Amino acid sequence: MKGKLEHIIEKAHTLPSTGHEPLPGHEERFEMRLMRKHETASKGKVLSSWWIGAAAAVAIGVIVGIATREVRQADELMALNKVEASEEVMAMDSLYKAKVGSRMPDIPQQDAYTSRILKEVQRLETEYKKMEQNLATGADPERITHEMVKNYQFRIRLIEQLRQYLMIQQQNKKSNEKVS
Repeated sequence: MKGKLEHIIEKAHTLPSTGHEPLPGHEERFEMRLMRKHETASKGKVLSSWWIGAAAAVAIGVIVGIATREVRQADELMALNKVEASEEVMAMDSLYKAKVGSRMPDIPQQDAYTSRILKEVQRLETEYKKMEQNLATGADPERITHEMVKNYQFRIRLIEQLRQYLMIQQQNKKSNEKVS
């Protein structure tokens, strides 16, 4: 079976020819045009691929430059945060020591409640020292500073509870002395 294209080709061969040949030089001019098109097409491909390569190299250079700058800025910011965080921690630590030193009550006789609170305060102080060491070794300053602040606040609350408990104990002693 013949395809449609084969039928068209056979029909074209069966048509009577006009008997005219192309004018002299027609084939040469046609070939020259084809060769010029072929040369410009190959030059265009080389030229366009050169431009694409140059543009890609420039784009990669810009991206690397931006990434390097951002990394440098992030490193500088981290170093600045560590300095600020350690300054904040030192200030907070000195404030805490001043507060604790002035507010820690003298406890002549310790019952179970006061000894439990004092042990908890000591445990929190050792955790605080560990966090200071972690901060000095370069751990996440934001997270550690946040935890140090929470630790400090919790210790202050415990000391405040102990102070209130001792005040209530003293009031109870005074009221018992008055009744006797």
